[in-house]
Amino acid sequence: MYTEDHIQKIILRVRQLVTNPFKQIEKKTDLSRTTINRFFSGTPVRQSTQDKIFKACVEIIDQKQQEQLALKRKSEQLLQLQLPFRGSKKRKTA
Repeated sequence: MYTEDHIQKIILRVRQLVTNPFKQIEKKTDLSRTTINRFFSGTPVRQSTQDKIFKACVEIIDQKQQEQLALKRKSEQLLQLQLPFRGSKKRKTA
C-alpha cells in the first residue's frame, strides 16, 4: 500500500509533467473535478476513490515518461546521423 508521502510525490510529479492533470484524471476515472481537487488538496476521500486517482496519476506519469524516453532516443538517433548539409552551394567567383 502507498503512504501519504507516496501520494504527495505522485501529485508533485504529475503536476510537473502535465499542464492540466485534472482533465486527464477525469477521463481515466470518471470522477468529478471537485473530487479530484479534494484528493490533490489533501482533503480526505474514500479509499476506493483515492485508489482510482492514485492509479490514474501513476498511469499518466508512466505514459509521459515513456513519451519523453522515446523522444530522447529519437533525437539521439538523429544526432548520430551526420549527413552532409546541402543547404547553400558556394558560388564561384570570377
